[in-house]
Amino acid sequence: MRLPRPFRTARTVRLRYVPPRRVRDCEFRFATLVGTASFGFLLAMPLFTLFVPDSLAEGHGLLEALWLPNTRNLTISVAVCVLLFAVLSVVYTFGVPRTLTRRAIKVGDAGIVVIERPVWRFTGPFPLIGWEDVRAIDASTPFFREGPQLRSAMRAVLDIHLLRDVPGLPSFAACERVDTPGLLGAGSAAYRVRIGGPGQLLQRDVHRLAGTLQKARPDLWRGFDAASNDASGD
Repeated sequence: MRLPRPFRTARTVRLRYVPPRRVRDCEFRFATLVGTASFGFLLAMPLFTLFVPDSLAEGHGLLEALWLPNTRNLTISVAVCVLLFAVLSVVYTFGVPRTLTRRAIKVGDAGIVVIERPVWRFTGPFPLIGWEDVRAIDASTPFFREGPQLRSAMRAVLDIHLLRDVPGLPSFAACERVDTPGLLGAGSAAYRVRIGGPGQLLQRDVHRLAGTLQKARPDLWRGFDAASNDASGD
């Protein structure tokens, strides 16, 4: 089936989704760095404002002043804090690309391209879900835990029902085998790709993606009226 006129060129919908666990990891990393830096600063203040100036005034060199019996323990403590801060900074910096991963869905003539690209590096090619493998697309509203209190909230998700397994999909759009077929005409589709999750921003993106899929392949769409939901979400 040929796509409608507006969809003869691919359209991309970005998914602004950061898993709650990833948010807690970022908060923990930031708190660790701030705590280490603060503790080192508190130790360095008396060392460099009280003990070292007095030792320098007595004619000792800087290294000698830092290694005197009355300053040695403080010097070691400050050095440990500086080393720990440096190591944590390097480790956390290497984790930034994973934390700031960009996710998107591209809808085109050939099918649905699932994009997951960490910042600072390109990982491709991206997996393609061909239209010939899609049996139906519908929407549901399961509960997700979100927010600082991890309260349950209903969020719309898109379910892409497939005729076969599609390997290589990222975790946010993983292909899973389902025991029961999808809604309203999903037929014998035995695999499903679910796109959605907690968060208001992702909710809006899911509605935009729903509108894009609905316009691109109305023959496969079995869900809510995405165009009206998208308009109300902006």
